[in-house]
Amino acid sequence: MRFLAIGAHPDDIDAMIGGTLIRLAKQGHHISYLICTDGSKGTQRQEEVAGMQATRQAEQRAACQVVGAEGVYFFNYVDGELEAGLSLRRDIVRVIRTVKPDVVLAWDPTAFWIGDTVINHTDHRTSGKEAMDAAYPGAGHATMFPELGLPASPTRELWMYGSNFPNVFVDIENEFAQKKAAVQSHVSQHYLDEDYLFQLLRDDNRWVVRDCDNPVTVKHRQHPEFVESFRRITLNRMPEVMGEIAPVWELHRGEDAQS
Repeated sequence: MRFLAIGAHPDDIDAMIGGTLIRLAKQGHHISYLICTDGSKGTQRQEEVAGMQATRQAEQRAACQVVGAEGVYFFNYVDGELEAGLSLRRDIVRVIRTVKPDVVLAWDPTAFWIGDTVINHTDHRTSGKEAMDAAYPGAGHATMFPELGLPASPTRELWMYGSNFPNVFVDIENEFAQKKAAVQSHVSQHYLDEDYLFQLLRDDNRWVVRDCDNPVTVKHRQHPEFVESFRRITLNRMPEVMGEIAPVWELHRGEDAQS
């Protein structure tokens, strides 16, 4: 199977869903990354902005090697200024039609905040919205964006990460050390500082294991960094795909996700 992970910035994908992608790559599935912005605002120092794009792209390529991804696409829209609209959507459609993923993974665009500790970055929401609109109807309809000269490529499923309404919970305990190495490839983002890294990977995910009651979250109440979660949207359901990311727990319609 083919998986296309879409993020707004270098490090988004590795920090949010790196463990799941590592497991899929180990099983021989094809993993590609798409980064929508240049990552240039990933610094508090104005004098570093000009060189940040090259730095962060190199870091992302290194992280992809750790994960086992086959390649990464960069759009270079200005960090912090990503705008929703046809330009970005067309670009994403181009990549989807090139990669032909069965599953697109992207930020949940409905999440203006995540849990009760995170205001979700505007670029995250914008990239998620346009990824969703590119997957359907954009990339899958032959009459849309004919100027690209690429055949339609319907996406079978979307997995939206950073969601306040997850229905899939993946136990990544066995992949965590490798995920940590991937995230720490983004040296410019200070992830070699273990305290800061675990604040990102543990504290910001604590609401998931607190508020969602299922075998994966119960197991890792003390280690929320071992859980990754998605809102799974099935346009053309692949029944076998959950087995590929096991151990996993999926909330089915009519079940209660709350404790």
